[in-house]
Amino acid sequence: DRKVLEQNFRIDFQDNGQGRWRLALTPVTTPLDKIFASIELEGRDYLETINLSDKQGDQTDIVFSQHHLEPATLTDEERQRFAF
Repeated sequence: DRKVLEQNFRIDFQDNGQGRWRLALTPVTTPLDKIFASIELEGRDYLETINLSDKQGDQTDIVFSQHHLEPATLTDEERQRFAF
């Protein structure tokens, strides 16, 4: 939800060409701004990496690989998890 992101983060989206993108989020609300210096997401067709930089100078890198698109649809139980 972009509106919620904009309420809680300064957003910097970059199109890096060839379908690659980068989204940098800088927290502007408490408690996020007390914990994280920045959150960066990068990918192409799918999210590939998340970099979390905290206020103490530590960094956590999460790498997603071997994406699977099967099954092509969610089960009823999975669909209910995303229901509002």
